[in-house]
Amino acid sequence: MTDDQVWRLKGACIEDMDAYDSQQLPRHGRKRAEKAWRLCADCPVLRNCAEQTARDIESGRIPVGVVVAGAAYHDNASNGRRTDAYRTLELLIGRPLANPAA
Repeated sequence: MTDDQVWRLKGACIEDMDAYDSQQLPRHGRKRAEKAWRLCADCPVLRNCAEQTARDIESGRIPVGVVVAGAAYHDNASNGRRTDAYRTLELLIGRPLANPAA
């Protein structure tokens, strides 16, 4: 871990990584999105996580099977499901994702 990523050690997810497995969430819809958001809503480094996730997605590294920055990324995410997660991310970082990978 580099010095500019030490913030990760303060993440809400650091205590129970299994809770952030997208398989632990309801299968679809609003309940899934709400549960993902609740997992991250009070995280002290939510903004840092969102910015890092945006950089990862913009460079082609798409999260898979996890909850990151308040959004669930499916194991076999269709474009529609990714779009929902991307919208959450864009709200947090205050800008559209630049060339998100499909």
